[in-house]
Amino acid sequence: MYFTPLSHPFNGNFVALADALSRRMIRSLLKQVDSRIADEGVLAEVRETLLSGEPGVRRWRPELAVVLAALRAGLTATDRSWISGQATLATYLEGLLPSVHVEIVGRHPIAIAGHSVVSERLVVEGEEDFLEVSNGTGEPLLQLRRLELQGMEPVWVREGEAPVFRLGTRSVAILSTVDWLRHWCPDQALVTRAAPELAEGKAAVEKAMSLLEVDLPRVYLWNALVLRELVLLEPGPKVPTSQSFLIWPGHVHVARATMLETVVHLVHECSHQYFFLLMSSVRLVKPDAPEEYSVIKRTNRPLERILLGFHAYGNIVLTLAALAASDVDQRERATLLNDARQRASDLQSRIEKHCDRYLEDAGRDVYLPLRDQMAHVNLQ
Repeated sequence: MYFTPLSHPFNGNFVALADALSRRMIRSLLKQVDSRIADEGVLAEVRETLLSGEPGVRRWRPELAVVLAALRAGLTATDRSWISGQATLATYLEGLLPSVHVEIVGRHPIAIAGHSVVSERLVVEGEEDFLEVSNGTGEPLLQLRRLELQGMEPVWVREGEAPVFRLGTRSVAILSTVDWLRHWCPDQALVTRAAPELAEGKAAVEKAMSLLEVDLPRVYLWNALVLRELVLLEPGPKVPTSQSFLIWPGHVHVARATMLETVVHLVHECSHQYFFLLMSSVRLVKPDAPEEYSVIKRTNRPLERILLGFHAYGNIVLTLAALAASDVDQRERATLLNDARQRASDLQSRIEKHCDRYLEDAGRDVYLPLRDQMAHVNLQ
């Protein structure tokens, strides 16, 4: 029953468990670096800092997770400069180092505050509230300033701009680019376009989070805790309404939509963040589990992916049902709730017949509380 708090936001202390799993991910990253590079000195400057205190889920960010993604893609000892520089940069951005000065030589772009910067040689210099990335000839490629908003964690934004999303009164997310997809997910990059017009989508995100903060504070916290970077998508025939990525934690794409549709998108993708954290930490489904039909993708998918979809749509059902007394468009809410219920119910039927045999204990911890809570809501 250890993992049940990550089933849905109304089921225990999900904050503490997400923090614990994030610390586990950081330890796993350091262990894999040691194993692959065979040189503990590669992260000597940041190792103790990363493991000190209470890192929390907010520390498991793209700038750190990209090192794990690169390790899986086949990093070697020749990439030690990139590994060390990227990890040091992540530690500095988190406010754990007073300054940073690193030179990075490597095959991969660096991830930095929603940007992806690539050059054969990069120099990163940061002091107090200013950070600059330049190439080997000293040409500035990116300049960032630390933006501090009252009562919120500071964020880094491009010099002269402040493209941030105010997520209620307690959190903020930065506007990210999609440049990193070209290197790490090239197929996805072909169909992903950031919207040129931000005002409407930004307003919908901020209104959605303000609504949740007032009416459903646990759902608000569920979202705000893991939401670090946002991309507003340009609608298109092959563009999803929302998406997120296992290798890029806290980074969410949403298409322009109504405020209630945006609530749905955010709950969907933020639920994925918790599921991804679980996937990276424990096994949810037995290796020999059969595939099942996905009503979402309209094809057979691994059982783990069916559970992923159920977790997202089940949480959408709980959220929309709980907004029944809120000052929102109730006709739209009912339409969205009916759609989410149909999808969640279909996915549940696929999982139910395999629950006892093919779900691991952690998988049942995620599935059963959400299934039972959905049944309770549907009876009301």
